[in-house]
Amino acid sequence: MKEYLAEHGDVIKFILNASACLHLSAVPRTSACILYHKVIKQKKERRENDLDKYLIAATCLYIAAKLEEEPQKVRDVVNVCYRLTHPDKEPLEIGKSYWNLRDSITTCELILMRLFQFNLCFETPHKYLLHFIKLLRDWSDDIQRWKKVNVSQICWNLLNDSCRLPLIAECRPEFVATVIIFISLKTTLLDVQESEEGKHWYEVFSPGTTSEQLERISCQILEMYE
Repeated sequence: MKEYLAEHGDVIKFILNASACLHLSAVPRTSACILYHKVIKQKKERRENDLDKYLIAATCLYIAAKLEEEPQKVRDVVNVCYRLTHPDKEPLEIGKSYWNLRDSITTCELILMRLFQFNLCFETPHKYLLHFIKLLRDWSDDIQRWKKVNVSQICWNLLNDSCRLPLIAECRPEFVATVIIFISLKTTLLDVQESEEGKHWYEVFSPGTTSEQLERISCQILEMYE
């Protein structure tokens, strides 16, 4: 994981900064990261290194914005990405450099679409996280403490940070949401009682999940902060 972050951490940071500049919400921002991780995995399996990582990142951002119904003009994506990668240079003007960058993104978009065989149907963990938190808050017998420690904000921050890791693309979205909540509950020392059927909360939200799995993935996420 540390090797992956060393190689791709700056690119993911670039995606997150570009998303902020384009005023994208959390879901398209996460979708762009998921797409990037998926592309890197595909390229590694095929042993291909023909595309620049920052071009892939910009294209994933452009595609994700469209997928999540927050479409951005390719001109804005080009300008924002150029400014982030060339902070000491003047803003990009319409000319040969601009058109080359624009054509690169549109061409890369076609390449990535073919790479995924035009199948870009996937979910982010956000809706699961929000739903699970609400259910757990109603489930808990210590509502005041739940509100006091602000579990929701801790979970949201953890999920945003987890975009840097490939597990966000490799694991089921409901499992990722469950892991995030698991970490937050451990951090805040909050306890959730078992269901009437004798199941742990995570078994209800993500059937088949074990505490060993949650602890293993939790360790991968927490390694980011070392």
